[in-house]
Amino acid sequence: ARPFIRRVICIATPHRGSTIASLGIGRVSSMMVKKPQELVELHREMVDCNPGAFFADYSKGLPTTVDILQPNSKSLQAIEHLHPRCTVAMHSVIGNEHQSLTSGPGDCVVSMASAKTSGAVSELIVPATHVRVHHHPLTIDEVEAILTEHLRGSGVQ
Repeated sequence: ARPFIRRVICIATPHRGSTIASLGIGRVSSMMVKKPQELVELHREMVDCNPGAFFADYSKGLPTTVDILQPNSKSLQAIEHLHPRCTVAMHSVIGNEHQSLTSGPGDCVVSMASAKTSGAVSELIVPATHVRVHHHPLTIDEVEAILTEHLRGSGVQ
């Protein structure tokens, strides 16, 4: 926790992962990630020096961000149980331009269920896909309003 962080805006954030990470395209994407050798070696040393201390999906190899975004990822589940300080205002902007047969409504990559976060002080649903939600005029207006509110509350002129 960083005491200077007072506000977080999540835009199309897959808090509970994305089914795409578990599908063929996700697996191929993960295999294409070039991992820095020094991190691979550090990871192996950590696992070897601490037998049984890590989840199996972490112990078998240095995970990529695609691996961590699989809905059944133990790392992602652990992250979900971390809660921001009560002084941090959470905001969510969620894309909703697509209906998936497997994960329901969402932005083609992140389902609405995965993008929602408990404790958010505001939530905006935007009719956009994952690659467009960040550029949607409603998102831009929302971020501007949130930052303006934050600036007013900080006492900075």
